[in-house]
Amino acid sequence: MAEVVKKPQKSGSKRFIEFFGSMELAITLLATLAVASVIGTILQQNQSYNDYILKFGPFWFELFEKIALYDVYAAIWFLSILVFLVLSTSICVFRNAPVFLREARHFRTNVQLKSLKTFKHQKEWQTDYSVDDVVVMGSKFFNYLGLKFRPSKGDGYQLIAAKKGGVNRWGYILTHMGVIIICIGALFDSKIPMMISEWSGNLKPETRNISASKVPDISRIPPSNASFRGNVQIPEGGSANIVFLNVRDGYVVQELPFAIKLKDFRVEHYSTGAPKSFESDLIIIDDKLDKPIEATIAVNHPFIYRGFALYQASFADGGSKLDLNLWSLKDKPGTSVNKKSAVFDEFKINAGGETLTAEMNDFRLFNIQGVIQDDGSTKQTNIGPSITYKLRDASGVAKEFVNYMVPVTSEGVTTYLSGVRSDATQPFMYLHLPVAENGVEKFMQLMQKLSDSKTIEKAATTTVARTMGQASISNEKLAADISHSMALLVKQFLTGGYEEVVNGVKSKVPEDKQKEVVETYLKLLQSVIGTVYETMLIEQGQKSIENSDWAWFDMALQAMNTLPYYGAPIYFELASFEHIQAAGIQITKSPGQDIVYFGCVLLMIGVFFLFYINPTRYWLWLDQQEGKTRILLAGVSHRHTRDFEKQFDKAVEDFDTALNREKR
Repeated sequence: MAEVVKKPQKSGSKRFIEFFGSMELAITLLATLAVASVIGTILQQNQSYNDYILKFGPFWFELFEKIALYDVYAAIWFLSILVFLVLSTSICVFRNAPVFLREARHFRTNVQLKSLKTFKHQKEWQTDYSVDDVVVMGSKFFNYLGLKFRPSKGDGYQLIAAKKGGVNRWGYILTHMGVIIICIGALFDSKIPMMISEWSGNLKPETRNISASKVPDISRIPPSNASFRGNVQIPEGGSANIVFLNVRDGYVVQELPFAIKLKDFRVEHYSTGAPKSFESDLIIIDDKLDKPIEATIAVNHPFIYRGFALYQASFADGGSKLDLNLWSLKDKPGTSVNKKSAVFDEFKINAGGETLTAEMNDFRLFNIQGVIQDDGSTKQTNIGPSITYKLRDASGVAKEFVNYMVPVTSEGVTTYLSGVRSDATQPFMYLHLPVAENGVEKFMQLMQKLSDSKTIEKAATTTVARTMGQASISNEKLAADISHSMALLVKQFLTGGYEEVVNGVKSKVPEDKQKEVVETYLKLLQSVIGTVYETMLIEQGQKSIENSDWAWFDMALQAMNTLPYYGAPIYFELASFEHIQAAGIQITKSPGQDIVYFGCVLLMIGVFFLFYINPTRYWLWLDQQEGKTRILLAGVSHRHTRDFEKQFDKAVEDFDTALNREKR
């Protein structure tokens, strides 16, 4: 019985090298990195967790947070893939580079005639020339073709082996080395040192919304940190010597070894309102400098100082000063107080029987929107400055408002726009407040008169008397009852708009008569408020009431109907402002950047060698056969076979010509 031969067992180290140096593992790691990089590009990284919750919802937010998709490039699994890719590719280079280099240098002079005859590209001649003469001729021929060659002798034959394009083998080595170096550069620029500090308890992200000066030392990183990428907003005239680095649901403060002062900020806009270009004039203040350095940065034109790159990333409001008129809409409607404030300020307001906190969030100098023209077309128009703020009640619930300074025309009447929403994911719903020469004061005066019960009763009595007189009805008790009902009707309207009036009718009037009663009530309501309006205009010295006055009145009624849904007991009117801009500057320290660039250069050179340099080999076999010299020319190329076929045919033709020339 034959003995079964067992395969020798591979050692653990050999299996390890084969696994980590395998092409399958390297491709898997590269594919995973590619997918992760796509995710990191599509999904904006290191944003506020609240933004992610609003965007994805609680379930998907928690899932994405657990697999660290909000900071992909600092995730443990991503860095681990980088490390394993470096290890795998390094082993691959270690195993195969000697083979590739040997292959590039070797002329393969040990090839046999039997093998050459199996080549697809070959040509055989018989000649009277001696083998030595053909060797000389073949050497000249290969030299003419630009090939490196090496002659050799065997048992009864001579061989000339020629080759070119051996540098193609270097392409494999350089591409692999490029990948290794790029990954090493990426690891240099990673957050590994910061992560180690956090794991060891020396660093703790801050989650409170406090000023930078109050951030504790455990949430600060010294200037010696080797690598980081952070942002800071600097208002005009202001300076900063720190940047903020987002860490999950918090942040840390990265200290800088110098200070940056924003001397001036400039921005240009397209007609659509989109920013066309923006740039900042900076002053670098450093104890190591004899005098400060001035520099200008713009998008894609950073300033490099001491290894720190300063990029123009964004712009925002820098704390513009605001002059506000706060108009009451509930308590003593029509009265106002002046308030000096600024963007990012907070202050308390007592209105509508509650205490509200006003948070001034933003100011915009330009607001470009599509405005419908008289001919129906839409024109991009600047509708002026605006302020954005929130009113937060004692329970923490807030509504966001955006108020515009310049009036717009709506239904032939100029109005101030005031948008409101309860959720940042919802669009703004707009209140149109009619404007006169004195702004919203005329509207507020009408609101003030309508809130006065004596004025309403007087207007109701006047309206009833006029109506009954026109109908030749004389009944004082009936007139008094109707006047009282009309006064209550106005109060209902101011409380809940037309909807409140309709609901009151539905609760008291049979269904078959509700429509008729509602129409009557609305006419009476408009008559009473119209009487108050006429009286107000006469008291202000207006001698006649024009159609434009009644158009304004109709818009005022629409605004009053909307006020119950406005959700605020106070209206903020922007009277004047001092615009202060801030530049958003991204500051990076990237020691691995040059390493990555070097790796990219190697990768590009390697790819060029691989795809654009075609390795080819030729052999010229010479021996004696029946008194003549047999010549066999064979060639091979593993790539670009069509091109090589033409190249080989041309070589055969040239060699044949050379043989015939020598005969003559």
